[in-house]
Amino acid sequence: MKHFALAGILLVLTLAACEDPSGVGLSLIGESGGEPVASEFPVAQMSERDANDITGGTVAGGLPRVLAGRVEDPLLGTIGATGYVDFQSPGGISDAFRNGTVTSAEIRLNRDYAYGDTASTIQLQILEMVDEWSAVGLTADSVLNSGEGVATVEYLASDTLVVLPLPAEWVEANDAILRSTTFNDDFHGFGVRPVGGGAVSGFHLASAVLRVATESDTVNYVSNRGFTSIEREAGPGLPDRIAIQDGAGPAVALQVEPGTWDTLGAVAINHAVVRLRADTTAVDLQKAPTFVRPHLTSLQLAGYRAGALVFTLNAEMNADGEFVFSRPQDIPFFFEELLANEDREVRINVPGGLHTLNPVFLHAPTATEGRPTIVFTLTRADL
Repeated sequence: MKHFALAGILLVLTLAACEDPSGVGLSLIGESGGEPVASEFPVAQMSERDANDITGGTVAGGLPRVLAGRVEDPLLGTIGATGYVDFQSPGGISDAFRNGTVTSAEIRLNRDYAYGDTASTIQLQILEMVDEWSAVGLTADSVLNSGEGVATVEYLASDTLVVLPLPAEWVEANDAILRSTTFNDDFHGFGVRPVGGGAVSGFHLASAVLRVATESDTVNYVSNRGFTSIEREAGPGLPDRIAIQDGAGPAVALQVEPGTWDTLGAVAINHAVVRLRADTTAVDLQKAPTFVRPHLTSLQLAGYRAGALVFTLNAEMNADGEFVFSRPQDIPFFFEELLANEDREVRINVPGGLHTLNPVFLHAPTATEGRPTIVFTLTRADL
């Protein structure tokens, strides 16, 4: 499978260079004696790029969930997610627990997200982590070193509480570590890797626990960090639509045509508005009634100068199904640089912190309606 690093969208904005500039309103600039004129430019080309989505983090840092499961989406392809969770001692553990013998252990997860066939049964393999690992900054294509499979378990995709019991032989072999005062240093958590099923579950990280019982006491080791590794094989998609999926990518790049700035003449950009139209009906196509494919309703525009982040701007999908990016204080100046220099980029990213697989289907430049556009407010600089 091809790995895609979570979800970000590279959007280097491309303007269509017109033989007759009056077609996009440029002729009005000279006629208006220097008055600002709004001119709409269609985006000319869109092509895929790899994405970079951070899917690792800590409970303290606000990571909401980890994902696990596998789904075959008839539109977006096959997507697999392996979730990793580490646990730490809650403190205040009794002497009775420390001096007892562990009789059972289980991972308890609260599902707060679903993508795929909610009527299916999901099979996961529990992996014991053999090395210390840091979750902060891990992207969806990162690979962690995990040990042998501990057990294979299954549950219904519709379950809200998922309990993964650990086998007796593992409990017996790890009895001392599970009761040890050095648990935080000696134990490195678990991974849950999909081996079957038709859906991906999202598990609330802060409430995940490793429940360990002795004859006389029970302790809930609490989660402290998590990470999701995501693999995707692209599906057929839809004609004249560009699919963007949180966590799985791909990115979308639009190249600025050489000489675009020269075709504008001596003008200043007073304002710029980027409009992307979503096909709000596409997420409901080609799926069974029990198949859940939630909408991605948030996107982010980010400007980069020589690889360094200059600004970001988030947009929510409005009632018309559009993402509208507009902020007067920094976008106009940046677009002047973008059109005049090759080391400027504008990227559309999935905002960080969502940690879902939600898709959005954007109208492509080849669409008959709702094509992506940039509206410039221009003023002739030499008048």
